[in-house]
Order: sequence, then C-alpha cells, then structure tokens
Amino acid sequence: MDEENDLAVIQLKDKTTPKDKYVFSIPSADPLENYSYIDKILKSIYKDKNENIFMIGFNLGPALALTSEGLKAQVNKGNISQKQDTRLLYSIPALPGSSGSPVINSEGELIGVNHAGINQTQSFNYGIRVKHLRKLFE
Repeated sequence: MDEENDLAVIQLKDKTTPKDKYVFSIPSADPLENYSYIDKILKSIYKDKNENIFMIGFNLGPALALTSEGLKAQVNKGNISQKQDTRLLYSIPALPGSSGSPVINSEGELIGVNHAGINQTQSFNYGIRVKHLRKLFE
C-alpha cells in the first residue's frame, strides 16, 4: 500500500485472475525509458512508441459506461506533457471514476495508472508511473 499516492495492490483469495479478464504486466524496465533495438529504429524513422498514450477506463463509472450492449470502457488518447520520477502529467481527458485506469503507449505497454485530475484545468490529468508500481510489487 502506498498512502502518499493513494495506491494499493489487491489480490483475490485464490490468487488467480478470472479467465476472461486481461491483466497488464508490470514490466521490470520502464517502457518510457527502455527501448528495444527495433523501438530505437522506429523512433528515428517513424515515431516514438510513447508519442501517443491511451487511457482505458470508465469515466463517471456506469453513468457513461452502461450501454445497451453492456458495460463499455472508454479509450482516450493524449500525450505526455511532463515526466517526474513517480508521476506523469498528460493531456488525456478524464472524469471522476477514472482513477486506477491503465495508461498505455502505442505498443500496448503499461506506462502508468491514472491517479487524478488537476482542479481548474481542462484535459490535464496525472498518473503514477509503472516503475513506481513495480516498487509496490517488490
């Protein structure tokens, strides 16, 4: 548990993930800092894997997510505007209910977890970097 960042790791009693659920892996190396050889080539000729980031979540919980086809997550796109040691500031719009949502890069790598919006701003939110999550698991 990390009270400063309002994060907790939870585990089911049987220590297994339901078969129909996807779980993001917590990489040992931060994808914002770790680039494979292919990533470096693509970055130099095409684009950086961390140029566009995405948040998958439930803005306003069931109020927006409940559709005639069931619960549907929203996927919102943005860019990182600032990186700190444990936090990211990004331009992904989010509403209450998005806390804990995964933030991924264009390769589908988990780069953070949405934490909170910043009052009196539009579309700027911050998350906790995946390298900080790794420390919680250790």
